[in-house]
Amino acid sequence: MSDIQNKNIVYINMESNNISFNNMNIPLPSSSAMKDLRRNRLNLNINKLYNNRINDFEYNLTTDQDIIDLVNKLQSAPFPLLLLSGDKGYTSNNTTLTKLRDNIDDLIFDNKVDGSDGQFIQSIKNNGKITISKIINPNINQVSQGAFFKYYSLIDYDLTDFGIFKRDDDINDITENSCFIQSLISYGLPDDIINKAKEIIQTRNLPRNKLTEVCNKLNIHITIKPVLKNNQVYHFGNKELPVIKIGQIDNHYFHIKDTGITAYAIKNYNDIKHLDNWNHIYKKKGNYYNYDKSRSIDSFKLIKLLLENKDKLLEEIDLNNDIYRSQYHDMFDINDIKSLEYNDENLKENEYKPKKGSNDFVNLFFDFETTTNGDIHIEISCSVTDNDGITKSFTGDKCGNQLLNYCVKKYGMKLRLIAHNVNYDYRFIYKYLCGINELSPNNRLMTAEAKFYYFGKYAEILIKDSYSLISSSLKSFKDMFNIDVKKEILPYRLYNNHNVKVGFVDKNICIKEVEYQYECNNIGEDYTTDESIKNKNDFVNEFINNCKEWDCIKNNKINIMKYCIKYCDMDCIVLRKGYNTFRGWLKESTGLDINDYPSLASISDAYLKKEGCYNGVKQLSGVPRAFIQETLVGGRTMLSENKIQVVKGKKIADFDGVSLYPSSMILMEGFLKGSPKVINNFEPNKYDGYFIQIKINKVNIKRKFPLLNYKNNDGIRVFSNDMVGKIIYVDKTTLEDLIEFHGIEYDFIRGYYYDEGFNTKSKEVIQKLFDTRLKYKKEGNPIQAIYKLLMNSSYGKSALKPVKTESKYINEEDYKKTIIRYYNFIKEIVKINDNMYKFTFYKSLDEHFNNVHIGSSILSYSKRIMSRVMCLAEDLNLNIYYTDTDSIHIDYDDVNILQKAYNKKYNTELIGKNIGQFHIDFDDKLQGVKCKDVHSDYLIALGKKMYIDRLVGYDINTNKKMIDYHIRLKGISNQSILYTARKKYNGEVIKLYEDLLKGNKVEFDLLCGGMKCSFEMNNNLTISSRQKFDRVISV
Repeated sequence: MSDIQNKNIVYINMESNNISFNNMNIPLPSSSAMKDLRRNRLNLNINKLYNNRINDFEYNLTTDQDIIDLVNKLQSAPFPLLLLSGDKGYTSNNTTLTKLRDNIDDLIFDNKVDGSDGQFIQSIKNNGKITISKIINPNINQVSQGAFFKYYSLIDYDLTDFGIFKRDDDINDITENSCFIQSLISYGLPDDIINKAKEIIQTRNLPRNKLTEVCNKLNIHITIKPVLKNNQVYHFGNKELPVIKIGQIDNHYFHIKDTGITAYAIKNYNDIKHLDNWNHIYKKKGNYYNYDKSRSIDSFKLIKLLLENKDKLLEEIDLNNDIYRSQYHDMFDINDIKSLEYNDENLKENEYKPKKGSNDFVNLFFDFETTTNGDIHIEISCSVTDNDGITKSFTGDKCGNQLLNYCVKKYGMKLRLIAHNVNYDYRFIYKYLCGINELSPNNRLMTAEAKFYYFGKYAEILIKDSYSLISSSLKSFKDMFNIDVKKEILPYRLYNNHNVKVGFVDKNICIKEVEYQYECNNIGEDYTTDESIKNKNDFVNEFINNCKEWDCIKNNKINIMKYCIKYCDMDCIVLRKGYNTFRGWLKESTGLDINDYPSLASISDAYLKKEGCYNGVKQLSGVPRAFIQETLVGGRTMLSENKIQVVKGKKIADFDGVSLYPSSMILMEGFLKGSPKVINNFEPNKYDGYFIQIKINKVNIKRKFPLLNYKNNDGIRVFSNDMVGKIIYVDKTTLEDLIEFHGIEYDFIRGYYYDEGFNTKSKEVIQKLFDTRLKYKKEGNPIQAIYKLLMNSSYGKSALKPVKTESKYINEEDYKKTIIRYYNFIKEIVKINDNMYKFTFYKSLDEHFNNVHIGSSILSYSKRIMSRVMCLAEDLNLNIYYTDTDSIHIDYDDVNILQKAYNKKYNTELIGKNIGQFHIDFDDKLQGVKCKDVHSDYLIALGKKMYIDRLVGYDINTNKKMIDYHIRLKGISNQSILYTARKKYNGEVIKLYEDLLKGNKVEFDLLCGGMKCSFEMNNNLTISSRQKFDRVISV
């Protein structure tokens, strides 16, 4: 049975209840009828398009299912199509359609879409429609400007004028110009025209609709000649002008002109290449060759002949270190690696370099409050506080500029501005900054460097996200850092454009909004987890007390702006106290300063290097990094046999591994030292470690939770027993486990080995962190959280994937010259405002080094820890129903059986709270009451991260039986699940899952009737509130 997750049908339903026609409101048909109607219209228009009865049509999209239907239909298109929505466009090749389908799934399941592909999906959803049109010349329109000729020439003749190079040519020459620009250069257009062409094209890729624009603006006439049976050519620009003939073969543009080579010379190159003037030979007569240079062919015929004889005359460009140094690395995949050889440039020592520090920068903590009811969020106030507790506030839609001016005037020309989730607050100050350089992995800002103009001088500004270091909400800082603060009570709905303008709002109206805010904070809950606020009245009283203390009440009205400012001030103060406490703890624990690092993972990595864990371990880049990266596999998340699990009336335990990744780092042999060597004759017992490619020939032991896995055509990791014939990448630990637990038989293909021993310092360092954390936890010292975070973050940076693009902000003055200079590296340009553009550039990957061989080893050993437990349980015929990385759902009474067998087999205690051990880990608080003997008596597991446990336990004081639920639906928040259960199932959340189990569709309002906020971070750095956000899930 295939993975049940692949059967989920999910979509966003954005249908309204009525349609307006001639000022009349007409009820819509049922959603089912509407869906059938839309599908029929789509089928009708697709048939017309495919049968050449129409050239294009517009399709309105109201649900994600509409997009899925469209993508499925486009799979069978007899010719390429152009898809346009808003200012985004795609051609309908297989890669595009796969990416679109993947991004629909990402949006549905993860509530996010990253990158230009995801943004296209979002553009479709925002516009609500898409235009599908035939590409009049499919051969032209499928081709991007960046598709350089993917072969080296083997003939002894200079073809660089046509964008064809030899292996020994410099990669910078090969990739300096795109093939289209090179065609114009070859024709002889002057530099000013070439530069203007780069301005118009702007990016590495040349969309079809740009060709006409390029020709018209440059006042030139181009013909494009693809390989077609009718030898048709396509004209662009003014036909009255002299023609620039361009050929297009194998996705490559080139200028068509005489080459000085005859067709005979190409066809018989290897027989005549030793002769003088071989390129002029046009035939052989007897033992003699005839020469005539006037019989030479043009470049179109030449390149066509080269490809027809590519087995003799061309060599395919492989994915090598030169390609990684170029901006074209994304045009290749791992299968294009032909040779594993590399050079010393791909190795780098792991050195701990103490940060020089930026202590001359002043730390300031800031926060913005905004309206959220309009088209975009508008700032209404902001606050900033320093380390002495001095706080200053500003109001109005330019308060960000006031804040920056105040800070520079008071604190000097070097400032570090810190906000919690700075990705939000930054969008209200960026417009006053220049020279911005961001660190924004996955489109989430961590840090930025910028300058701020202040009376003829430029202040240096560092922007920092505290959430990347302390990934908890501000309201949790009170308990985490023992901070005495006011309760977070801000009735956000109160702050609409009208009320902000008025300033004073009737007290009773405010109280109603506070009551509503209380409901928003506790959606679907019958109790609050805040012990000091038991109910709605306590919440309202706390708000009124705040108003009184802050002198916000006058004539039975509340000054909501004054309250907002004080609230914003409090957030800054809480952030300052929490950040500085965390900073102190971390200095005490590691000797490192969080001011100097963007994330906790980077601090953990620096700490390991500081302690000597990476001494002798070499970082990798290029081919060895990319190859070993393929062995990197995360934890298993799956149902038993990939089948839906329903278990009722049994006592089920959630059996968790203790600190799985730190355990792996302690129990493995250490970090592999030295350099990877290419394996010529595979002798696994001789190596300390290896990373190899193998072919599976036989699987002798089938498992309910297979260790065997592969990536399917959509790039999704699948754990499966059906692996015969599959080619996979594994490391030493994984191969040993596949042999032990699956009894596989395999063929070795290629790979690397290590034989220079291990650095074992990591075992000592992680064990020390673990023991220290246990000590502080036992004492009730909150600093224990630091040690837990350090341990859990310590491996993450070792296998960090390369960031393939980078962004820069360019002002209007530098806009054109940036395009001219870097056009062949540009992926996308977004206009931010009248004077600023955001450029996204392709990066070279040769500069990306990591310790992927260490990350892979850690992950593999973590799966060994889990596999030993799970495979033993299966061999004992014990039931495991579900696993998620470091935990398993197992029959409660079987835990003791498993423990005894494990202790006997591995000579170690299974159950406990120490490294490598397991413990039962359901939350011991049910409905807010501390309980004993907590277990699940009803499990419905529908798919990956889609399950419910009905939890049963007994009040530790009264022994009263308590019932609660542990719920998960990937892509649906717990609040939305509880809200839906209340609305549709009388609050019985188990009924909701039973409905899904029956195969019924359940619609979820992710905004919970407007009680939950969801923000859209727009490309132009504005922020919008989603007005409707629904999903329908079925299994």
